Amino acid sequence: MENNNSQKVGVFSLTCITVAFTVTLINFGTGAQTTANLPFAKGILAIIIAFIILSLLWVFTGLIGFYTKKNAAQILRGVFGKRGAIVPSIIMCIGLIGFSVFDYWAFGSTLKNMFGGDAIFFVGTILGAFVAFLGAYKNITSYKWLTMITIPVAIIVFIAIMAATIKQSGGMEFIVNYVPAQEMPLMLAANAMVGSFVAVTTGFNDMTCHAKSRNTVIVALIAGMAAVALQFFVGQLGAIGLAIVDFTSLAACMIGPMFYLSNIFALFAQGNTNPGTTIIVSTQFNVLFRIPWKAIIVIQPAICTIGAIALYLGADISLMSAFTNFLTALFGPLLAVNICEFYLVGKRRLRDESETGSWSAASLISIAVGFIVGVLFNYVITTTLPTIIVVFVIAFVLQAILRLGCKMK
Repeated sequence: MENNNSQKVGVFSLTCITVAFTVTLINFGTGAQTTANLPFAKGILAIIIAFIILSLLWVFTGLIGFYTKKNAAQILRGVFGKRGAIVPSIIMCIGLIGFSVFDYWAFGSTLKNMFGGDAIFFVGTILGAFVAFLGAYKNITSYKWLTMITIPVAIIVFIAIMAATIKQSGGMEFIVNYVPAQEMPLMLAANAMVGSFVAVTTGFNDMTCHAKSRNTVIVALIAGMAAVALQFFVGQLGAIGLAIVDFTSLAACMIGPMFYLSNIFALFAQGNTNPGTTIIVSTQFNVLFRIPWKAIIVIQPAICTIGAIALYLGADISLMSAFTNFLTALFGPLLAVNICEFYLVGKRRLRDESETGSWSAASLISIAVGFIVGVLFNYVITTTLPTIIVVFVIAFVLQAILRLGCKMK
């Protein structure tokens, strides 16, 4: 996928793309499930911590795409080698496809909310797949126009939803004084929130490599993470005031015109998120495995549709929390290695795949060690820090030692 002038995007376009991608019903579920177990003030603090961590990770990673003018798959080849890049690429695609299953489930559930019946759910997931194909068909060009038209409308509707949620919850006084029956650790909540939107971070270089300026990347990515934080907050309002943990249930609780507006917003949100995932996954498989782009933009939505139907028939949306915690152990080390390699080792220069060779032993060792530590901190060892911070620091330091100290390739 070459980056030509016709695909260059300015600050408004990239901000619309980023916000469109980050406005997804998954965020409402994550915010609700985590903050329901925290007092109101601590829930806000967890959201702020997650926003800061995500903003830093997204900006520093996104700028790699801007500076190098390379997409995510090309960057991974420079860091991990031609064959070694398959490992992080598969990790990223697993994360994105997993989240897309939840996204398609939300699309189908929204239509079922509005019209009723299992058949409507199945039609909804298929419609979500079609929207993903349509938004990804012309790569970033079609995605840019889709988001520029729909996101301003979605933001207006979102503000109305937030106000209605507060009103139906009994007002802010009730929400502010909320105390859960059992409180979860603050950093565990923040870690889950970070995990819910860390999987796509490296892949978003497929968008930032088209950015017109450095400031375009910074403004757009911070705006996107602010949108994520705001969705966590609305999830918190719904969980405290209405005792719901997913947006489709929130929409079902709305009264009068807000019921329809909420469901329309849900369709807009998922209709803008799904194509971004398809673009990133398709680029990965096209560059790394030479599978035709247009084949993947059909195959990936089809797989996610099947997964969403399976989730609807035999699983529970609460699986999302376990999935996000697992992702922090995977993506913390991956982001650390990329950032260390570009900013510290390469001093804002990335190796070509010809320099890296087939494999980068240092990079693969660093993500492997980071992942093992992440699993331990997620499931065995208790820490007061978000797991993603722990594994990021460990993988970053190890990569620096192996590459600069040991001169390992």
